[in-house]
Amino acid sequence: MSFISLGLASNFSPFESDVRREAAYSEVYIPLLHFLNENPKIGWTFFFTGYQLDWLKKHHSESVILLEQLVNSGQVEILGGGYYGPYFEFLPSIDRNHQIELLTTHVRKLFSKKPRGFFVEDSAWHSSLINSLCINGFRYSFIEDTLFKDCLVGSMSIHKHFIVEDCDKYIYLFPYSSAPPDFDNILAENKTEDSVFVNFINEDVAKTLFTNDFFQKIIEVSERIKFSSIANNISNLGRAQKINLLGGLNSSKSNFIREKNFIGPNYRAGAKDFIKFWPELSAMYYRMLYTESIINQGKLDKIQKDVVKTEKILPSQCHHFFLPSGNRNEIRSKFYNYLLSAEKIVRRKQSVKSGITYSDIDCDDRIEYIAQHEQYTAFISLVGGVVFELDVFSNCHNYANTPCENNFFEKKLFVDTMKIGDKFLKLYECDYKYSKPTKSEVLITTVHEGIFIKKRFLFSNSAFSVQYIITNKTGEDLDAEFFVENYFSVKVKNFLSQSLELIAEDHNFSFKNLEANEVCFDNASFIQLTDPNQVAFILEPNEIVDVSIRPVENEGHFVATSVKTKWHLNIKNGGEIERTISLMIRPEKSGNRQWFAKNS
Repeated sequence: MSFISLGLASNFSPFESDVRREAAYSEVYIPLLHFLNENPKIGWTFFFTGYQLDWLKKHHSESVILLEQLVNSGQVEILGGGYYGPYFEFLPSIDRNHQIELLTTHVRKLFSKKPRGFFVEDSAWHSSLINSLCINGFRYSFIEDTLFKDCLVGSMSIHKHFIVEDCDKYIYLFPYSSAPPDFDNILAENKTEDSVFVNFINEDVAKTLFTNDFFQKIIEVSERIKFSSIANNISNLGRAQKINLLGGLNSSKSNFIREKNFIGPNYRAGAKDFIKFWPELSAMYYRMLYTESIINQGKLDKIQKDVVKTEKILPSQCHHFFLPSGNRNEIRSKFYNYLLSAEKIVRRKQSVKSGITYSDIDCDDRIEYIAQHEQYTAFISLVGGVVFELDVFSNCHNYANTPCENNFFEKKLFVDTMKIGDKFLKLYECDYKYSKPTKSEVLITTVHEGIFIKKRFLFSNSAFSVQYIITNKTGEDLDAEFFVENYFSVKVKNFLSQSLELIAEDHNFSFKNLEANEVCFDNASFIQLTDPNQVAFILEPNEIVDVSIRPVENEGHFVATSVKTKWHLNIKNGGEIERTISLMIRPEKSGNRQWFAKNS
């Protein structure tokens, strides 16, 4: 028996606006559901994530009721998958099963039928999925046909189903095309009785496809070949083709990875290539694992852990967080908010033990320091002593969340540069040494052509200071400029909506609304940058500095505020100089302004 299985796999992220969702609903779902209701012989398959179903139920419950009727009549099949649309390769087995169980339960409650088919986001297949699918009662899954083409041998056909095995468990796989169905070509290739032609399109494709001409073509073709779901025909199919399917991604995401990283066409891209080639995404992935370890070790009972997992950890696993494109700063902010909110719950149940630990948390064969305190946690790289993550728990935000185009460390906090003549010395590109940290202190030494720079961190509950001890052993006097730049990833969408307070040359400057895109001051001794109604950051150097404050943009979008301080240094040969800058972190309250006025 030969048939066509058409499907719509929603690709809307949880960050889409209601305006876009409503447009898709009116342009895609209304005409499609109306067509299916009028033509009961035409079968169809849908995949929705949990948050997509929640949106439909909240805003268009009538469509959920109609879908339930179509499911009960056998005309429509609703697939299972991950509730938050994760890349399953990223997840431990317990989280995979949790994601799958949540969506399965949601589908069964809404449509009164447990799904038997499974959809993998972006076809991010991994052989370890076989066990999870079998445990959760799934019989078959859908994977884009591009992943099969390198694995076909002999007389294998892409228009038949396959069987894959792992540890005595097996599941059927159906290749699908993500392109609009070419009915003329399908009819020409329909030569065997057990051929299966599967097409899954998304809303973007459907908007240009769902016209009266397309629906009329389906009716015409249905006279020659059957339109049905896999669920209604799997028992009538012939013998499955055995295959060893390698992991990978659909053609769209694979090509994106190859083109962005100048990789040849023979490279098979996988889901973990996103974290392999984009350091920002790698940092997020390992931060997710680190948070999970905190939850598992925390003093929470089983019910509390399940709530934290379901409401905080699982939403952070959505694959849309791990895609590098466009203005993603706000999206990454949501990711860190989920994780820090989860960690904050654990902190409420047990006292925070302030101190410094160290481990290779990102598996890059380098030690990182973690300074954990009541109000914040700072992650410090030995590469230049850069603070690559600063988590403030009053608003659960990572203030070192600025995207970096060339080097992961170049737009974080306490990024140091020395200018000697026309030459720039970037500390995060230099060799370094480090010592074992104490309870409150970290010491990192950078050595470059006779210049020794000791960078010492000293932490307390609401602040930390960074001391620079610079020794000149170059054989001649040193005349240089030393820059410390902090990129604060504040939660505002516009640079001008922040507030800045600064003391320079014994004058108090206060900018309630900045009037320029960059402000510069000489001889400053106090800088306060406030993320409105969130957190105030107070920078105080031990010696006056020149200050430059400017916006940082990425693809035309404001993503951070740069506060760059500069010291002029004159060090005799064999001499040494010390400079310190302190960073205080204060939740924004009216008392902060009183404190500022008092200290002015």
